[in-house]
Amino acid sequence: MNRRTVAWVAVSLGSLNVAFSLLSLHFAGLNDYSLALYLEELILPAAILAVSFSVVGVLVASHRPRNPLGWIFLAVGFSQGLVQFAGTYAEYVLVTEPGFSLPGAPMMSWLGRLDLVSGVWPAADVCAAAVPQRTVAF
Repeated sequence: MNRRTVAWVAVSLGSLNVAFSLLSLHFAGLNDYSLALYLEELILPAAILAVSFSVVGVLVASHRPRNPLGWIFLAVGFSQGLVQFAGTYAEYVLVTEPGFSLPGAPMMSWLGRLDLVSGVWPAADVCAAAVPQRTVAF
């Protein structure tokens, strides 16, 4: 893959992550979340986490496509954004407006109940494996 295609893929994935985060905030607003509930349910912190990981991932992956850390950051941002979006979407469709017909509510409910940090622990393991270890002889 050439450099331009890789940058395009990284920016597209990062944009999707930001869209998931913004949509999760939008659906949380439709669910009548107060600011305290945004913080208590970790909607706002998770959105900030997803966007920040995505921005760093786009910058690293587009400039250094062979560096796995950029793609790992994008994957963490994707998992956080998707989990938050799925949870708020399912709550809106199944609880707030149960008669309103939007597709995929049961699947989104399942995705939204995944662990909030589901992408962080595997990414931390991969990051630890990707960083070269220096051995020091005493």
